[in-house]
Order: sequence, then structure tokens, then C-alpha cells
Amino acid sequence: MDLLTGISGHLFRLKYKGGQKQHLYLLSDLHLGSSATYEKRILEDLNEAMELNARININGDLLDGILPKDFMRYMPSVVNDKLQGRDDLINATVDYVVNFLKPYASNIDEIADGNHELAILKHHSVDILGMVIDKLNAECGTDIKHGYYLGFITYLFEHESGGCVKHYKIFRNHGTTKSAPVSLGTIEFNRQQAQLGGVDCIWLGHSHDITSHPVSIVEPDQCGLPTYYTLRCIRTGGYLLHSKGGYAPNKGLLPKPHGGAILSIEYRGKGYKDRKVRVTN
Repeated sequence: MDLLTGISGHLFRLKYKGGQKQHLYLLSDLHLGSSATYEKRILEDLNEAMELNARININGDLLDGILPKDFMRYMPSVVNDKLQGRDDLINATVDYVVNFLKPYASNIDEIADGNHELAILKHHSVDILGMVIDKLNAECGTDIKHGYYLGFITYLFEHESGGCVKHYKIFRNHGTTKSAPVSLGTIEFNRQQAQLGGVDCIWLGHSHDITSHPVSIVEPDQCGLPTYYTLRCIRTGGYLLHSKGGYAPNKGLLPKPHGGAILSIEYRGKGYKDRKVRVTN
């Protein structure tokens, strides 16, 4: 049995020079198509990513995708006004999301499945995220990758003078922790660490909380001497307003912060690297 079935892995190549910062913009839980989606804030973050020339990755729940036969959540008020009155709601959602992302497609490396996309696949036999990515790539001439619910994103940095290659490895999981008002889902990082090795960053979403904390990792080098590096643990928030059309108020949940995270990677000379994280809320 292949125990890795269902875990994606994508490699992206970038050039670097000493002292230059490369920015990775991490977003999740945009829920495009919901009437409660904070579209203005999403556009602000995407525009900032473009200003930084950051590589953009989206970790699940790009779209809301609540359909009329989803008896648990559907009400007419949850659907964005731009999608109202369409019998072909899936097609309408695909067109809407593609048009929303077109100005940013050139900087997007990967978009991954979340529970909302997989719910449509499970109950309606439609890979709606695959449709979005295929249409974006066809219309924009891009090569955006389709990530699974869990996956690795690896950036290979090649020094512009040649001869020096560095890797930055992210393990991405859309997430399993739901609302966690006390711990903010930080315990889930410990569960991931128990089975992971060789990564620089663990990135989660799903619960709409925002957290970022470093973990110091100690391991022996080839001579048996201790070496240290920082494992970054990042959870990105969502973009749903606490308003009519949202799910949180009807479930008695309090508002959540909005925003993603900017991961800045700086290589000094041909060796030392310094990593910094800034959440965008």
C-alpha cells in the first residue's frame, strides 16, 4: 500500500542573490462566492503580494461552494449577489473565481483543496477547483499547480552566479482543527511535527485563526555535532465577515481575524539564511 497517496508535492525554482529577499504570500479560506466574504480585504492582500512580487500559494477553501442541495448550510442569503439567479451555480462560481484571480495568476504557484472543494467533489462528483485552475491556466498562460488537502511546497533557490542551491520546504495541510477559541489550534502543529521531518515550515488553515510561532530544532550534522534551525509554524486566517450570510453567528461563534501571512526568505552571501514571518491582519 502506498501510504503517501493523497499527499501532493510541487517544486518551484527561483533565482536569488545575496541580501535579496524573496517573499512568499500564504493565503487560505478566501471563501469566494459567499455573501459574507470580505472581498475588499482579499484584494488588498493580493495587491500587496503583487507589489512585493511575492509568490502566492492558497491553502484550501478558495471558494465557498455552498450549493442548494447542501441541506446543512444552504440558504439563499449565503450566496454572493453576483451568483444569484444562476441555475448553473457551479459554472457561475468557476467563472466568478477565475475572473477574480486573473490579475494575480502570474504570481500564483499552487492552489490546494480544502474541505469546501472536496465536499463538492464528494457529493456532486465535480472537481470544481480543478475547473478553476484549468481555466486560469488556459486563459492566462500560467502553470498553477493543483495541490491536495495535504502537500509539500518546495522552493529551490539557485544563486544567480551558479553553483549554490538552497531549498525551502513547506508542509501544507488545510487543517483538521475547527474553531479553537482557547488554543487557537496550536496543538495541531505538535501533531504534525510528530510525523514530519526535514521541513522548514508547517502551514495550516481551516479554523480561521491566525498564529505564527517558531520552534527551535536541534539535529546532528554530518560530523555528529549539534546544529540548530528554526521551524516556522504558521496558521493563516479566513476572510468571512461576521455578518448575515455567514455561518459563525448562527453557530454562536465569535468573530475571527482576517488575513494571511508573508514569509520572507533572505539568503546572505551563498550560505546563511534568515527567515521572517509577518501576518497580514
